[in-house]
This record gives sequence, C-alpha cells and structure tokens, in this order.
Amino acid sequence: MADPIGIALVGLGKHAVRTVIPALERCTATQLRRIVVRDHGKAANCHPELASLVTDDFEAAIADPSVSAVYVATPLAAHGAYASMALAAGKHLWCEKPVSPTLAEAEALSKQASDACVAIFEIDYFQHHQQFLTLKNELAGRIAAGQQMISAEAVFTIPELPPGDIRYSLDLCGGALYDVGYYPLSAAIALFGAPVSVSAISRNDPQRGVDLNGSALLGYGGFAVHAQWAIGASYRSDLTISMSSSRLHAGRAFAKPAEVVSSINVFNAFGANEPPLETGADDAFVAMLDSHCAAIFEGSAEAFAKARQAIADRARLTERVRSAAESGQRSAGS
Repeated sequence: MADPIGIALVGLGKHAVRTVIPALERCTATQLRRIVVRDHGKAANCHPELASLVTDDFEAAIADPSVSAVYVATPLAAHGAYASMALAAGKHLWCEKPVSPTLAEAEALSKQASDACVAIFEIDYFQHHQQFLTLKNELAGRIAAGQQMISAEAVFTIPELPPGDIRYSLDLCGGALYDVGYYPLSAAIALFGAPVSVSAISRNDPQRGVDLNGSALLGYGGFAVHAQWAIGASYRSDLTISMSSSRLHAGRAFAKPAEVVSSINVFNAFGANEPPLETGADDAFVAMLDSHCAAIFEGSAEAFAKARQAIADRARLTERVRSAAESGQRSAGS
C-alpha cells in the first residue's frame, strides 16, 4: 500500500465540513494535512477539533512536502487563483464543480496541469455511484440489443436557499446554472456525449443579479435530452431515459448520502413496472476519491487526460447553454 496522499483543503464552508472532510477521512488513500482559510482565529474557534490543521497561509501549505494535492472548496470565483497556484507548485488538484466559470480558464488550468504532469479532477462523485454506473451500462446494453433512443430528461431543482447564500452572489459567480445546472448537463455528456445542437432559456433575478432557473434542449440527431435546473423550486433529482420499448428512471440521481439505498425503476413498452434494478447504498464520494487516487499512484497519463477532457467538455457545454440562453438563439455544432 502506498502512503496516503497528503491534502491541503482550501475553504471551510458548510459543504467542506459536512461532506468533503468526512469523505477525506473515510478514504484510506487520503490524509488531510492542512486547511487553508482566510480567518484562522475564527475557523479554529468554530472547529476546535480541526484547529491544529488550520492556517491562513496558502503558500506555506503548498510548500509543505507532506502535501501532495490541493482540494479547492471555495466559492467558484476563487477557484482559478488557488488552482493555478497549486498546479504551479506541482500539486495534484481536486476542485469543486465547476472548475471555472469560463471555458477559457478551464482549458488554461487543464493545460497547466498537463504541462506539470499532475492531475486535475472535477468533483463529479454522482457519476461514481453504482446507480449511475448501472444506468449507463443498462443504457448501452439496451442500445446494443437494438432499442432506439427516444428522449431523456435530467432534472435537478432545489428549494429556496437562506438569504446571503453564496449562490445568490454575482461577485462569487453564483447562480443556478453553475451550481445545480452542472449535474444534468454533465450527466448528459457522460451518457450521450456532446450534443449536436443546444437551445436554452433561463430566468435571472434582477435584485440578486444571478440566474435562478433554466432549461436546455440538447439535440443528438434523432433524440433530445431535456435538462432542467433551478434554485427556489420543489426538490427533484431525476434521470429518465425513454427508449423504443422501455423506460428507465433513476431517482435521487445527483445527491444522496452514502447510506441511502437506491435503485432504477424499469418500465416496459406498455408502461408497466418491471423488476427494478437494485443498486443499493454506495459511498460515491469515497469511490470517486479512490479512483482518482489510484490514477495518481499509478501516474496514469491516460486517466489524467480523461479527467482533463471531461472538464473541458463540461465547460464547453455550459458555455454553449449560457450563450444560447442569453441570446435566445439556437446554437448548432460544437
């Protein structure tokens, strides 16, 4: 067994405390070495159990020889600066989704990682869950057996957030597209590749200055994926795939704790229930970390390149959706 990968975590918000740190602790391949925050005293006071790891000196953290990787869990607006410094220091990088609000910066960071021969990973843990992996395999098997794609729907909508939440801040690159829109768009790419055409709409909040909901029709030449996302709506987290003689539905597709037992509902050509595909409980966050750490231990150039390509593909589609929504026009080609 290789020694665990020492990680410097940047940011100590709710997501980092509730999800990231527990996952890093459950993963036997990672070890949290430093936590970088702006206010050292406040963080140490609020989280005394983490006080020995907390620092406000990012440069010192990445200079620490026990730190081999950086996990950026700041608001989106700060991703690029921290990511670039980490890569320049020769550290592997995990970054909360999306890595960047722009395609140009995502590509620049990916090139920087490639030039430094280190990994850059976007946090896409739902795609490592057995439910999503089973759905992907089942789709491929049914297509191979002769079924035709008819349509698909990918939806992630969440209720109103507390006032002052960072996702309501234009300065911090908030908004529904970057936050919840990431999930249906990245799922579409993972299942079907880049779309041939994109049309989209969105609604902006004039007071907050950020988008609160949107919808995109992704054309694949013979079928389309309807992607929907929203902040301030009834909760939905669903993937539905309609085929010529069956339909597959995955509930709670994008966010679920490790202990949640999941399945995929199956319907025949007449809409009747068939036996569901049981996918059980799965610690997808740790599964993602395990996969990424294995690539780092192996120094897998192929895995590193695949991760960079995924980041670019997602950023490109997000930019196409944003542009189509802003212009109200249909964007063809890739």
